[in-house]
Amino acid sequence: MALPVKTIWIAVLLICCGCGSSRQRSASPIDPALLMLAPSDTTSLLWVKMEKLVKTPGFDYLAKSGVIHDSLGLVAAQTSFDPRKDFWEMLFVSNGRDILMLARGQFAAMGMEPEFKKQGSLRTAYRGQTFISSGGPVLTFMSPSSIAVGGRQALERLVDERAERRGGPPPALMARVENIDRKNQVWWVLSSPAALLPSQIPSASGGFSNILANLPRLLNGVRMITGSLDLSGGINLTATAEFEDSALARQSGDALGALLALARATAPKARTQQLGFYDSVKIDRNDRALRISLDAPLSMLMQSFP
Repeated sequence: MALPVKTIWIAVLLICCGCGSSRQRSASPIDPALLMLAPSDTTSLLWVKMEKLVKTPGFDYLAKSGVIHDSLGLVAAQTSFDPRKDFWEMLFVSNGRDILMLARGQFAAMGMEPEFKKQGSLRTAYRGQTFISSGGPVLTFMSPSSIAVGGRQALERLVDERAERRGGPPPALMARVENIDRKNQVWWVLSSPAALLPSQIPSASGGFSNILANLPRLLNGVRMITGSLDLSGGINLTATAEFEDSALARQSGDALGALLALARATAPKARTQQLGFYDSVKIDRNDRALRISLDAPLSMLMQSFP
């Protein structure tokens, strides 16, 4: 089934996004208690400051899209918590094989132990930790205000690392974490992003269909992608993809520019807002790095891809 264009632009730009411009280096905004739960073999991080994101003008629009709506709905369906209300922040971690969601939030009244009341849930124990499953991903409370959700084996490794006082992202990722701009509500870093693509790229209609179809080629030779998104004053998204050499960066930059030009050329002439949206996407190259940026009012996106 073809995906709507508004879903595709989110998926494509999230994959290709990068670091914010004015960084604060004092300390990472990610809660240290959450960050240090990340397994030591982590290769990709996606951080969401949910309590800030839900207050932005753009959240309601994005929450209706397939990508965001389905992700939030999956968490709510498999747990007894609603990320929109109960989560302060979320950190998705991956080692290229497994994905874990780590979250901090209000899971219990002050001084009380958290409870999980999903009907039909099964409880098992591992190294003093209670694992709870209701037919999907497994959940465990790492503390009264933090949970981990994922596959059983991945959660067991997480518990093992904490018991052995290991854990925390490797130095290469930590160096990127320290550069997070506090104004952003979403931030991520992906190592070897081409390996994270599904074996079958979904089809789409509209101007971004060619970009989606060409993702494997665009990501060829990319070593790392960092990304950030700020919805507090419109849509501010920046992207930096680091390639193995400058030739690959140039080739991918040229290809992406040509695909954006094609998308603009095939857009309906009456959709002036949509044309303006394409024009707001900027691509810059600096040796081995390719930077993509988008700074536009939310109304432009809503009118371009209703």
